[in-house]
Amino acid sequence: MGVYCNEWTLNAQYTWIRQSTFTNQDAIDPEPLVGMGVWVLNNWFEQLSSLGQIMSATNIDSQWDLGMDFADLTMGYPIYEGRYLSMVPFFGVRGLWIRQQLDVTIDVPSYIEFDLVTSPITSYNTANSWAFGPRTGFDVSWLFKYGLRIEGSAGANLLFTQYSTVQHAEQVASSVDGQLSVRLPNVQTVRPEFDLSLGLGWGTYIKEDAYYIDFSVQYDFLLLWQQNMMRKLVDQAVAGTGATAGDLYLQGLAVRAAFYF
Repeated sequence: MGVYCNEWTLNAQYTWIRQSTFTNQDAIDPEPLVGMGVWVLNNWFEQLSSLGQIMSATNIDSQWDLGMDFADLTMGYPIYEGRYLSMVPFFGVRGLWIRQQLDVTIDVPSYIEFDLVTSPITSYNTANSWAFGPRTGFDVSWLFKYGLRIEGSAGANLLFTQYSTVQHAEQVASSVDGQLSVRLPNVQTVRPEFDLSLGLGWGTYIKEDAYYIDFSVQYDFLLLWQQNMMRKLVDQAVAGTGATAGDLYLQGLAVRAAFYF
C-alpha cells in the first residue's frame, strides 16, 4: 500500500512466511558388511548412551517449522529522478515475529539376546521471538523501452529483540516416561538484519491513461543475524558454554502484480 504527497511516499507492507523442512536419512552400513552403520550425534541430544558414550542412531528424522511475520512502515523521497534512472532512499520502522520448532527423532540401536532392536527418542526444540526497530534503505530503477525496467532495493534494520521462549526437551532412552528439559529465560538483545532484491519489471497505462498496471519478478535475499537460539541453548546445556547463535538466511523468487487507479 502506498500514499503519495509532494513526491513523498508512505508505504505499509506485511509479509507472511510459513515453511517446513523435512529430513530422513538412514546410516550407511560399512563395507564389507561387518556390524552396522550408525550416525554419531554431537548435538540436539544431551543424554549419553547406557555405556556413557555419545548417542548413536541408525536413522535420523527431523522436521523444522518456521513462521515469520514482517510489518514495515516506511517513507521515501526521490533524490534523483531522470528519464531512465530513479533513486529513492527510505526510512521507517519494522516489526518482526519469528516462531521456530525443530523436532529430531533418532532410532537408537541395542541388542536384546543377540537381536538388534531400535528405540526411537525425540528432541523437541522451540524458539519464539518478537522484534521492533528502525529500518532504512533505498530503491533503484532503470527504465528501458516498452515499459521494461531493471529494479533493485537494499534495506538494513537494527531491531530490539526479545526471545520469549527458547526451550529444549528430549525423551530419555532408558525410561518411557522420563524427559530432560532446559530453557532460557526471557533474552533481550539487539539483532541486525539485511535484505537485498534484484529483478525485472514491466508496466503500462491503460484506458486512456486512467489506470496503470505493473508486474515484476525479483530474487530476494534476507539475512537475520544470530537467530539459531535453539542450537545455542543445547550447546550451553551440554558443554556449559555456547558459541554465537547461527544466522538465518532466506532467499527466493518473488512475483508481484499491482494495479493503480
